[in-house]
Amino acid sequence: MHRARIHIKHLRYLIEPIAAFGLDSTQPALTQLKSIQTKLGNLHDLFVLRQTLPNLLCDHLNERLSDLLKRPTIPAQRIQQAFNATRNQFTGYLRWQSTQYEAAVNDWHSSSQQTSCQMVNTLNSLIEELRNA
Repeated sequence: MHRARIHIKHLRYLIEPIAAFGLDSTQPALTQLKSIQTKLGNLHDLFVLRQTLPNLLCDHLNERLSDLLKRPTIPAQRIQQAFNATRNQFTGYLRWQSTQYEAAVNDWHSSSQQTSCQMVNTLNSLIEELRNA
């Protein structure tokens, strides 16, 4: 996914200088490439977040509990309340991230076939226009 985004970025960078010549097909190609690059970037960011969020949340929870446990005057019930509140907050973050990731994956799957066909047609138009220039 990340590699595909990089390849699309490189293709976009190859087409951008051609746009200076005023070819009609360059702008649709650049617009589509930017859109694909953005979708893949968002999907990659959510994937990375999916990989790192649980560890970050566990580390934060461990720090919070360790701080509370260092104070012997704090009753166990208060520690349990703090744990539950923090756990519930983190569960909400994980649920949000999961929902966002699933929505992005579904969006990509539902639009990728059509996007691919449009991109092929747009690039073929650009190639034809370059041949005739």
